[in-house]
Amino acid sequence: PETRDSDDYKIFWRTLAKGEPVKGIFKRVDALGNFIWLNAIYNPIFNANKEVVKILKFATDITAEQERLAEGKGILEGINSSMATIEFTPTGTVLNANDNFLKLMKYTLEDIKGEHHKKFVPQEILQSPDYTAFWDRLGRGESITGIFQRVDGRGKNIWLNAIYNPIFNASHQVVKIIKFATNITNEQERLRRSA
Repeated sequence: PETRDSDDYKIFWRTLAKGEPVKGIFKRVDALGNFIWLNAIYNPIFNANKEVVKILKFATDITAEQERLAEGKGILEGINSSMATIEFTPTGTVLNANDNFLKLMKYTLEDIKGEHHKKFVPQEILQSPDYTAFWDRLGRGESITGIFQRVDGRGKNIWLNAIYNPIFNASHQVVKIIKFATNITNEQERLRRSA
């Protein structure tokens, strides 16, 4: 009803009546009353006098894909609201970061976009063979999980429980790395004091 009674729906039919095709993704209701999603084109058919005599609809049911997208979006929104996330190229250049990451690390996006991950790494770790291998492993598509020491924009040590997760394209090539992290600095400092 919210679609059927809307001004957009009236415009939709006026557009078709004028002879203009309409394409897009449409929410509809099946015979059982369930919502379905269709990727469709509504194509006006003309008579010899160039008058629209009917509308032919070609559609593909994309309900499953839309539900997966909605679920994925919900998961990402949950992660984004509770975790620090940052995106890198496969070789470690910063593409984007969420507000949680920027607040935690004391940077603005302008400060870090286009910079390399090494900006956040203590010098002694940066010079280690493990750090060189780190980006090679990620670039080959290997996820890396652990507790990582990093340095914020004010030079303070931060400890993160994080996963660096490669993202693949349809050809199974790594196109970016997303890091999901939680701040465990207080816990790590307590452990060091009690040791």
